[in-house]
Amino acid sequence: MGTPKSGLPGHWIHTLCLAALLSLLLSACATHPVNTRTVQNRAAAPADGIAAIADASRSDSLQVVLTFSGGGMRAAAFSYGVLEALRDTEILWEGKRRRLLDEADLISAVSGGSFTAAYYGLHGEAVFTDFEPRFLKRDVQGGLVLRMLNPYNWIRVASPLFGKSELAAEYYDRLLFDGATFADLDAANGPQLRINATDMSLGAQFAFTREQFAWICSDLSGFPISRAVAASSAVPLVFSPVTLHNHAASCRFEPPGWVADALAKPQASGRRFQQAQWQLSYRDEARRPYLHLLDGGLADNLGLRGAVDQITREGGVWNLMRREGLEATRKVVFFVVNAESGLDLRWDQIPGDLALSSILFSATTVPINSYSFETVELLRSGIAQWRRHIISQRCSGEQDPVCGDIEFYLVEINLAALPDPVERARLQGLPTSLRLDDGEVDALRSAAHVVLSHSPEFRRLLTDLVP
Repeated sequence: MGTPKSGLPGHWIHTLCLAALLSLLLSACATHPVNTRTVQNRAAAPADGIAAIADASRSDSLQVVLTFSGGGMRAAAFSYGVLEALRDTEILWEGKRRRLLDEADLISAVSGGSFTAAYYGLHGEAVFTDFEPRFLKRDVQGGLVLRMLNPYNWIRVASPLFGKSELAAEYYDRLLFDGATFADLDAANGPQLRINATDMSLGAQFAFTREQFAWICSDLSGFPISRAVAASSAVPLVFSPVTLHNHAASCRFEPPGWVADALAKPQASGRRFQQAQWQLSYRDEARRPYLHLLDGGLADNLGLRGAVDQITREGGVWNLMRREGLEATRKVVFFVVNAESGLDLRWDQIPGDLALSSILFSATTVPINSYSFETVELLRSGIAQWRRHIISQRCSGEQDPVCGDIEFYLVEINLAALPDPVERARLQGLPTSLRLDDGEVDALRSAAHVVLSHSPEFRRLLTDLVP
């Protein structure tokens, strides 16, 4: 009896075998970039505060902090509208006329808002000519999908060391960031920028700052901006986590003094004690050789907690001001930009079981929005305490009548505050994706101006800053 013949010619079998082998080799070669070790033998824990900013044109007596929320292209466009509004607002401070935007000292951003913040941090004024055509009015989501559908990228994503977020980072870099790193951000001499992700294991905020990278003995300066933004916007199930290598064992490191103090006095501040424990976990390379980062909105969708946590770590606002050399500060302004989606009450019209997609949406969106509300209220209550504390420290034993000259402003720029209920519902109902129609982008930009102009707190600020 003869040997049965294969249904495929021999050269086809040979070709398929070579293709399979090539696919395996390519997937084996695909890996995420490795964040570099610090070149120092002993990593410092440098301050990432406002005092580290080199631009002397910004006044130390006026501190302006902007926070940009998550929310996909909706958040990117809304925060861009805020930049436009602050650019168009002129103030008179210490005898000098300036645009309010030029006094921005810190921008802390999450997810969709991190695109706007990072581009402004890198390019400054060019954001107003370039960002709209390069990002806001492009189908970024469609571009990502096309990359995912490329068979070559199927092979790369098949590697356990290369996920969808790395593909996204490559795309963001080509589309928007042009190979820029945090060293380029420092050289731009703009406001301090904090891009925030979430540590998947801790559920805590992970900020891309020199201080945070010092804990893992890694050099932030060479880290790509695109990867930081990809981590900040790595929505679970849609994107993979962005993975960092923990090099903690490769250098000696002295934690800042607040850590030992917090651990020695756990009853004094439970929040401070928890933060100390979290930070010390980064020194255990044996247990945590890799760090997996997800969307920053999971830990704080406003990008605001970092400012509150920094004051907690320092043991009070006056300690932080002294460390930053800001004892003479007279006004501190928080612009909290919130592009969160609105409530969806349509589900309450359904008598039976809900679709799984609806349940998943509610399980993620509702807790995030509730946590954002509590974060703003935490800041609001903190501000009242901070002001009293600063005055008590400044005026203790002083006869200077201006020692109590300190004022805080909390300006909330929330889509939920849009006066027109129809327009508010329309804009809050826009999808949390990376694609919007041009008209929707323009409407969000306009909404930022409208919300600001109707804000009593913003009007109070302008009364004090604009003659």
